[in-house]
Amino acid sequence: METDNLLKTPLYDLHIKSNAKMIDFGGWIMPVQYEGIIKEHLETRSSVTVFDICHMGEFICEGPGAEAAVSNILTAELLKIGRCRYGFILIRMRVLLMTALLTELIKTST
Repeated sequence: METDNLLKTPLYDLHIKSNAKMIDFGGWIMPVQYEGIIKEHLETRSSVTVFDICHMGEFICEGPGAEAAVSNILTAELLKIGRCRYGFILIRMRVLLMTALLTELIKTST
């Protein structure tokens, strides 16, 4: 696979060193598999695995009412500052737009 024009995450060298099967994922060279889906599933259930999210977009919501606005579209509550939580962004009741990792960086007044 030609990789010269593909973007690489900071974890690229680790993926290569770990013998990942790499694919073009939306212009990024990303791992799709290491040792097989069953082995990786069992490892995730019994220990820990890492998912490289460096290729994903991000947005920042700030200002008066930001927390309330974010709460209206997310399926998960914000945690303590600096903690992270997986959730979903909805566009209408029960219509999934995308998955999200939520992190509150600083507390602002609402």
